[in-house]
Amino acid sequence: MTDTKIIGNGRVGDFVIANQKLGTQEGFKNVSLSWLDKCRTYDQGMDQLLAGRAKTEDFLATVSKFSPELVNGKMQFVHQDSGRSYTPTENCLYHIARWAGTGLFLPSKLMVSRDTQDQETLARIISNGLRRVDKEKLLLWRTRQDGTLRAVLSDRYMTVNNEWVLDTLKKILPGGRLSHWRGDEDTIYGNVLIPDQIRQERDSDYGGMISVGNSEVGTRHLSSLPSVFRAICMNGCIWDQTNGVALRLRHNGDVDYEALFVAMKDHIHSQIPLLNVGVDRLLATRSMRWRGDSMDPLFAQVAIDFKIARQPMSKVLDAYAKEESASMDSRKTLFGVINAFTRAGQELSNETWYSFDNIGGSLAGYGQHDWDSLTGRAWSIRAATVEKVLRSSV
Repeated sequence: MTDTKIIGNGRVGDFVIANQKLGTQEGFKNVSLSWLDKCRTYDQGMDQLLAGRAKTEDFLATVSKFSPELVNGKMQFVHQDSGRSYTPTENCLYHIARWAGTGLFLPSKLMVSRDTQDQETLARIISNGLRRVDKEKLLLWRTRQDGTLRAVLSDRYMTVNNEWVLDTLKKILPGGRLSHWRGDEDTIYGNVLIPDQIRQERDSDYGGMISVGNSEVGTRHLSSLPSVFRAICMNGCIWDQTNGVALRLRHNGDVDYEALFVAMKDHIHSQIPLLNVGVDRLLATRSMRWRGDSMDPLFAQVAIDFKIARQPMSKVLDAYAKEESASMDSRKTLFGVINAFTRAGQELSNETWYSFDNIGGSLAGYGQHDWDSLTGRAWSIRAATVEKVLRSSV
């Protein structure tokens, strides 16, 4: 860990600044607009992860529950309770070889063979090795519904889901963009571009980003590496990059999400100074809760306060539904209202997007007194007014 701010150096990337249209209006003045358009928002990255998550399933079970058998001429692990069979990935075969004590060379060679006897031999070798594993020891068997065995891990493996990592980055670096991103239900790695507006040094000649990685199947540590760069060109080439000090956390032991969040936030902020007060204030809005059964009166009051028309408000309500389902922090909180506006703005015109970001920024600045005043007015609003403000049918 370090508390030393990263200092940029090098000017080779000046040709990008001078000759290419930049994403200045979007808050990334050191990034080519052509490349920025290829980057993903947090929501787009999350949608991909959630689509993959729906296809996975975990089992905490002993080796007796998953038996290596010959199925249709291939060695597969058969779940004894359900009868379903799973083919291990190359990485998973490495895990299995370690548990069985067989070494990896022979299992790897046999695994790719099309010879049925080779596959049967592989099943026997692994079965023989696994009989030495403690019969009471629980292992984490990570599978996909397509019949893939993703990993076989110790029950002491610290499972940090990729969705949590991405959601944490969204909270620490609101408005960031995912660049050079590679993510699936197993492993994520790539860069998060830091918006100019949340940095203390907005007039810096260098952009900022975080390179992140995490694996749910034991291939990577949870890691983050801050850096600054002079420019990213239209082809995604990063010019004059200066790296800071990396944070790497092993997946071992019980997970403490609160401690992990603090570690990642402090690590990033110490090397690329951010507007901590603004970020901390935004996170504090998670504790400002709406006690009503429906969020409609609250959204109606916000629409009245900021003079928002019905049509864009329908987008906000749709965006809130997505936020609520994706994160408990957003459920009936000011945090969720803010995220609903910033999410909805991305699907509307540039003018409305800018307006909604400003509304989100104003709401993020609410203290407890402002929140109490807003919710107090929302409690008193009439049902007919709510319908008139939010529903075009009235």
